[in-house]
Amino acid sequence: MGPPQGDGHEGPGSSDRRVQLPPPPPASWPAAGSGKQLGGAASAIAAHVPSWSGFDEDFEVHLPGREHTTFFVRVSGRELAATNGVAVVLHGGGFTGMSWAPAAGVMKRHCCVVAPDLRGHGLTSSADEEAHSGSASGSSSTSSPTIRLLLVGHSLGGSIAVRVAGAAGELRRRCGGAAEITGVVAVDVVEGTALSALDDMPEILRKIPRSFPSMEDAVRWHVKTGAVRNSSSAHAVVPSRLKNDPARDGRVVWRTDLRATERHWRDWFEGMSKAFLELPVPKLLIVAGMDRLDTELTAAHMQGRYQLKLVYGSGHSIQEDQPEEAAKSIINFALRNSVFRRGTSGATHGGKPPAGEEEELLRLKLARAREQANRTRR
Repeated sequence: MGPPQGDGHEGPGSSDRRVQLPPPPPASWPAAGSGKQLGGAASAIAAHVPSWSGFDEDFEVHLPGREHTTFFVRVSGRELAATNGVAVVLHGGGFTGMSWAPAAGVMKRHCCVVAPDLRGHGLTSSADEEAHSGSASGSSSTSSPTIRLLLVGHSLGGSIAVRVAGAAGELRRRCGGAAEITGVVAVDVVEGTALSALDDMPEILRKIPRSFPSMEDAVRWHVKTGAVRNSSSAHAVVPSRLKNDPARDGRVVWRTDLRATERHWRDWFEGMSKAFLELPVPKLLIVAGMDRLDTELTAAHMQGRYQLKLVYGSGHSIQEDQPEEAAKSIINFALRNSVFRRGTSGATHGGKPPAGEEEELLRLKLARAREQANRTRR
């Protein structure tokens, strides 16, 4: 779902929303691009994007018919939008678009990357910040129409990506035929696994610190607990999830209160596996191991109904823990399946799984057969 968050909910009228932690640039990350800012109606806020991050620019988007909603969007590789395509990357619950900053540094070499802060998160403001249902939040991903769109979503963002792709006809109508969803990537979001974990979420959230003495303490907590397993990524992504609280002597608290969204949790994930498998476009699921799959997705993968990428050694936030691996997996999938214009022809989203994944599937089937045999003997 996302990182367990405290009670530091911020309303749309707050004036202190730009807490930053300027860590040193990771040596392995590519430098940002030109840093050119958008003018006119889009108000550029360059201070929020470190020069070493995967994003080149950021701005606010005001959607027609939503006078009290302003989406904060980060962008990289804008010059590739028309020629190659756009990857709209959506974060999980409690995260922000900065969750994709480490991976965007690699992805922007091949496509334009658009990362919005979803409603009730980060620097996006809305009159109704707690309306986090999948259907309501999905509209945020339609704000930048292009020719070819790859929807990529982590956790809650994966659910939104799947449901928006399921309404591709409506998106195409709204954009006057200019936008076409050509692929979907879901990152560590599986319906069965997510639903089985919901009963434990309230207790997990209660154990999480509600505030930290400083931003550095918050970053250290994420690394120490394994919430983010990559220290460089933690310095980039964690600050955007928190805000200063003057009432607590300058301590930092969570920007988003996930407790307030509990009534939406089941709606986020119910029916997602079926919706994912029925999408008529190439689709990729990235998980940290075969144990993350539920029965429906395990069977569907054996039937070649979607592509699967295993990224071992990661936690829930694969794009933060192993950003280069996640980015390369997404780009390779897009190029292999002609999701972007630079893609090669002839690739399909079905077929036989790669050798390593096929071996893992066989190992899993053997383990289940042994377990069944042991139960029979007993």
